Amino acid sequence: MTLVSLTPEGRALESHVAEVWAKLEERATAGLSAEECARFVAAARAIEAAIEPDAAIDGCRPDAPLTDHPWLKGSTAVSAALPTHSERLASPTPPALPEYRSALVTGGSRGIGAAIATRLAADGIRVALTYNASRTAADRVVEEITEAGGHALALHADSADADQIRAAADATGREYGKIDILVNNAGIGMGGPIEEMPIEHFDRTMAVNVRGPFAAAQAVLPHMPDHGRIINIGSVFADRTPFGTLSAYVTSKAAVAGLTRALARDLGGRGITVNNIQPGPISTDLTSADSHVRDVMTEATALRRFGTPEEIAGLVAYLAGPEASYITGATITADGGYAV
Repeated sequence: MTLVSLTPEGRALESHVAEVWAKLEERATAGLSAEECARFVAAARAIEAAIEPDAAIDGCRPDAPLTDHPWLKGSTAVSAALPTHSERLASPTPPALPEYRSALVTGGSRGIGAAIATRLAADGIRVALTYNASRTAADRVVEEITEAGGHALALHADSADADQIRAAADATGREYGKIDILVNNAGIGMGGPIEEMPIEHFDRTMAVNVRGPFAAAQAVLPHMPDHGRIINIGSVFADRTPFGTLSAYVTSKAAVAGLTRALARDLGGRGITVNNIQPGPISTDLTSADSHVRDVMTEATALRRFGTPEEIAGLVAYLAGPEASYITGATITADGGYAV
């Protein structure tokens, strides 16, 4: 078929269509699976329809079922119930979440991570959580979840070690069959004046807080079905730096926000959403009730209080739920008005 394009953009699209169809024909004759053929057909149709909406492709019009294409016709591997091109464009209904879901929560043995693991389990999601230093604390979270009727397992993994993260993802995939939700919660904060901070502290902070979420996403994606969820836990310090000595930590959390936006673009074609939660001051075992820093930060919030891990866990549960299916690439701040 010859398409007439009058603009450079149109000619570029036309060239891309030709490449897609050449690859499809080459792979079809080399034993490409029907499912893979379907993906190529859908991609080529979408591009070609943008150039010439009424065009037919090899005798298969854009609004015809995929199974009408000569290479797919009669294939038992492609469901005849696949929506047509027009139906896919017209349907506003987001995909329903599967009844059975599983999640991997990094750094899930204490604080915010433990609250997230507990909340997801309470919502009926099977949870795997990683820990680095305290097996006892991780086991305690698993015990609480199982005693409440949930499913959980604890896996050792240093988030700075990509091999250990990959092993934890693979173990979760084997145990639960898939990973629908990844929560990148593991993080560290190593502060100090920049003149005195060892470069090793900066490297460790970036390895855990930035490379860790990147490596976790890479490791989980082979186990994640379409329409999965990736939720990163950043920090309001990426937007407001309250005092000095935080250069490494603030840099790492600003990078998490950028990574979130980039991954949302990378994975949007699969319907996978990627979002970033930036907690403000949160009460954990690391924030002392009589700390001078705590008092100063409390006064800096509009609500005049610290938040709770359960409040952050509730936001994670929302982003993992059906109502958040159209939210992706977003950074959501939950800080009691700390950054306003």
